Amino acid sequence: MRIHAFILATALCLVARAGWAASEIIGNFVDMPVKTANGATPSLVEVHDAIVNAASGVPVRPWGATDAGQGKLIARLQTGRRGHVVVLDITYSPQRYSVTYRNSVHMNYRASDQTIHTSYNVWVRELVEHIDRALGALSPAAASGTAAAASAPVVASAPAPAPGMPQAGDTWTYRATHIRRRGEAPPNPAVRTYVVTVETASESEIVDRLVIDGAPAGSTRHAKGAYLVPLGLSVFSPYVGLFHDVSKPVSLGGVDIPGGCRSFACEADAKVVGTESIRVAAGTFSTTRIDIKQTWMPAGMFAGAMGGRTLTLWYAPEVKRVVKYSSRATVGAYGPIDSHFDLELTSYQLK
Repeated sequence: MRIHAFILATALCLVARAGWAASEIIGNFVDMPVKTANGATPSLVEVHDAIVNAASGVPVRPWGATDAGQGKLIARLQTGRRGHVVVLDITYSPQRYSVTYRNSVHMNYRASDQTIHTSYNVWVRELVEHIDRALGALSPAAASGTAAAASAPVVASAPAPAPGMPQAGDTWTYRATHIRRRGEAPPNPAVRTYVVTVETASESEIVDRLVIDGAPAGSTRHAKGAYLVPLGLSVFSPYVGLFHDVSKPVSLGGVDIPGGCRSFACEADAKVVGTESIRVAAGTFSTTRIDIKQTWMPAGMFAGAMGGRTLTLWYAPEVKRVVKYSSRATVGAYGPIDSHFDLELTSYQLK
């Protein structure tokens, strides 16, 4: 009996040691320098795109990266038969970037001593190496400091606004709520404040400026067309009712996605559903509801990796802008965008 007990104890000890040997302290990569091919400082957008493309381009185990605010990304890797999942926080600027642990599943993570399966550090180091190579391939024209995100240059002179169009100085404030999906780490922060201010407006074009949580996020041109635009979150034409007749149900056809979906192949279509009364924080409005269906697939991967979302919006003529967006993922885990959020008008001021 004592011999059996000794053998059992020895076996348990060996198992414990084997489990310990398979773990090591989490390696975070903090304040990594951004080095370009010609030494010039890249724009924030160039750094963003280089990181996202590098993540999706890692062979065998590609990462999906989604925006989490200006200068922030969340990267996710799922691999293996057990469904090993690793989630990282990536922060970046034109000068530096950091890759740090956020969450994991089936990776033997222990918060008490910050240890994790040894494969974690191998996979993250591989990602960082690809990011460094992507940044090293950049050749910015000149040092530009921190650039505004994905923005079009603002025209120097402001044309007189057409009747019924917004005017320079008109402002809308929204509450963006990032919604957690099952199996995902909690959004951080979960709620943000978006402030949009018109800079110029004419019959053919509106240029507005976006500020997120007090930080400038660039200026964007809006004109006639059915399109998705990255305004902190991927949303549909915010002034759609000013450039289109949306008074009756009709298909708007294919939706333009300027810049595409980075390393994903994607497409979308939109249709006017009809009129609805909706209550948001800013009040109750008579609106036109529009539904957008969007799908995507990582380039070079199998069809089973397809993802998608439904984006619903409510445009209010009284406000001259969309008063609410509601985006929900329908299939797939991660895609090229944050697909699970609400964006709701909380206040506005029109001249």
